[in-house]
Amino acid sequence: MPALFLSVVARLLPWVLLLLGALAVLPARADADLCAEWIGLDLPAATLPPAGAVGSPMGCAPRAVRATLPDREQGNWVRLRLTSVPQEPVLLVETPLAPRVTLLLPDGRRIARTKLQPPPDGDVSSLALSFRLPASLKAGDVLWLHVEDRLPTPLTLRLMDGPSWEARDREKLVRMSVLSALLGAFALVALGYWVVLRQGMFGFYTLHVVSLLLFIAASVGFLYAWPGAGLLAPFGHRTQWALGAWSVGCVVAFARDFLGLRAALPRVARAFDLTAGLLIAGGLLVLPLDWAWFGMALSVVSLSVSVLLLPVAAAVARRGNRYAWYFLVGWGPLAAAGLMRALQGLGVTVPPDAPNLYAVGVLCEAVVLTLGLADQVLSIRRERDHALQAAAQARQLELQNEMLKENVKLREQVDRMSRHDLKTPLISIVSTPRLLHELGPLTPEQQLLLRRVERAGYRALNMVNLSLDLMKMEQGCYDWQPGPVDLAAVLQRVRADLTSLESAHGVHVSVQRHGGLWPVARAEETLCYSILANLLKNAVEAAPSGSEVSVWFDTVETGWVGLHIHNEGAVPAEVRDRFFDKYVSHGKPDGSGFGTYSARLMARMQQGDVLLRTSEREGTTVILRLKAASAEESEFLETGPASLAMPLAPLPEPDDALPRMSVLLVDDDEYNLLALRRCFPFPGAEVITATQGREALQALAERAFDAVFLDLEMPGMSGFEVVQALRRHEELSGEPPCFVVALSAHDSPAVRQQALAQGFDRYATKPVSPEEVRRLLRIAAQGMDRESA
Repeated sequence: MPALFLSVVARLLPWVLLLLGALAVLPARADADLCAEWIGLDLPAATLPPAGAVGSPMGCAPRAVRATLPDREQGNWVRLRLTSVPQEPVLLVETPLAPRVTLLLPDGRRIARTKLQPPPDGDVSSLALSFRLPASLKAGDVLWLHVEDRLPTPLTLRLMDGPSWEARDREKLVRMSVLSALLGAFALVALGYWVVLRQGMFGFYTLHVVSLLLFIAASVGFLYAWPGAGLLAPFGHRTQWALGAWSVGCVVAFARDFLGLRAALPRVARAFDLTAGLLIAGGLLVLPLDWAWFGMALSVVSLSVSVLLLPVAAAVARRGNRYAWYFLVGWGPLAAAGLMRALQGLGVTVPPDAPNLYAVGVLCEAVVLTLGLADQVLSIRRERDHALQAAAQARQLELQNEMLKENVKLREQVDRMSRHDLKTPLISIVSTPRLLHELGPLTPEQQLLLRRVERAGYRALNMVNLSLDLMKMEQGCYDWQPGPVDLAAVLQRVRADLTSLESAHGVHVSVQRHGGLWPVARAEETLCYSILANLLKNAVEAAPSGSEVSVWFDTVETGWVGLHIHNEGAVPAEVRDRFFDKYVSHGKPDGSGFGTYSARLMARMQQGDVLLRTSEREGTTVILRLKAASAEESEFLETGPASLAMPLAPLPEPDDALPRMSVLLVDDDEYNLLALRRCFPFPGAEVITATQGREALQALAERAFDAVFLDLEMPGMSGFEVVQALRRHEELSGEPPCFVVALSAHDSPAVRQQALAQGFDRYATKPVSPEEVRRLLRIAAQGMDRESA
């Protein structure tokens, strides 16, 4: 038995004992004996049985005579013989139903009593069928009693003296008032829960307690003594049947939610819904329909359902539901007392104190289930508090999420601006060596220095481009544009950039010859450069001083290219499982833990992967796997990619095929203008420059240009605004459209599409090469239509 159940029993035991003491029946002082027998004739109340009618003995007793009368169409006659007559004699008739009882005195007078209507003389109590007998009665006199009820009627007859009857009547009235007050209080508590929490469970329990209270009041006649309750009197005992059915129907609906059957036993919960509906509907139908069998059937069904609730509660209790224990402790005594009372109503002999046991069961049920409801309320309150806390936390998280989104947007804007602000001077730096090369002959040492400046500028430019690309990869919106990449050439450039690092760590990098193998991968060259730079840099830093880092290629798997980087050091055990995780670093005070993470991210973005093999014995090998380029793609592989290191080569000879053209160059950076203008050394090219958007519009208003190279991001008036204003002017004036090229440091497809959609004819990414400028000018000279977005 669960500890919670024992705790509940220990708390309720004092209350139960107190209620038992309050409802204990005081011994009634019976001063006279009474003998009775019922007559086996089916006669109406108006026809007295003959004096010699044969009777069936009911018994003789000094306290009470108990028997069950048979079911007869016109009622039953009972013959009473007084063995002794007390002072101020009172005959008390007790029955759980509400029959009409008629007493025939020896002098021929008839006195009728019923629970459904208080006596008109007000001389007797309305809580029982009581008859004051005349003082002239003497021992041996015969009284006739007629009980009008077609059903088997349990009957208790008492002959008492006046003072004892009055004391008994007062006690019964007090007990009924106390019971009504307690049940009313419990109903108000449940009603308060219902109003506050708005859950049907508390409403059904409130209706159950109210129906139960009215059922008890109807069974003793107390209900009909209330003002206005006489409207129920015409329905007779059908009122009790209806109230009993409603009480059980409401407790079935209550138990469904109280026991949590919808979650624990869904099918049983649906059966509970059907049963509760049938009982409540049956209680409504039994009032207007005068079917004797219908009321009895409804009573039997209600009794069966109330008893069957206990096995269901026991099954739920075995599942660990503590509220089921409340239901078992509270409903068990009431179901047992109801069973005894129902058996008494069916004519079965039961202990004489069944009504008192029923009252105790009612109070036990009310106390225990009210405590269970209080426990439910506390649980619901805790759940609602948790729900409110969760909602508050969710709201806080939502606000934080909104703030994070705003921060991400702000970061993207800042990153975009910083990238533009960084790329603009970097483009000027990488363009300066070419300008110096064009100015005149340079010594070999000067050319070497300029190549290093150009190389460093392109490295910084690629790092700026890669910073945003990694963020796009994490967000899953990176636009991957694969092509053939010579990994051997990329590795050679990476080694050239890491020469100083090798010297600082005392490590030698050896690249094994790959024979006739040409490791060409289907990838992006910029990403491959970053991957190899990160992996080789980590290997050099992790290798012991004086050791060697080995690099070799393989094509073991068909369709794949593999690159192995091996060093003699081993990855520490504590970070092996997290080697490729973000921000994981070991033994590097200034390490960010971002190199291996970004390498694997970029490899997987290119449909490849980076693998790790490490042990104390064999050292560490990092393997880069990328898909191999097809033979068709390898044929178009360009040597010496300009995205990593543009060689300083002389400009191509002027192309005399280009006609005389006027060109407007617009850029807010003077170095970019200088580099861009050096791309127009051919004869016949008239180049005008502008550093602001408004200055460009003024120049366009003064004269017509064959081509305009327009920077997108400028202070005051952007290139988008300039081209929109230009297109509006051309549309209004009817002038032929000017060929406009968008210049930007951004190479994202979104910016390209936006530019073409807003009126630009072509899009070029800075720095622009002379070859690209001539190609664009040929397009402008041929008068081709604007490129679609």
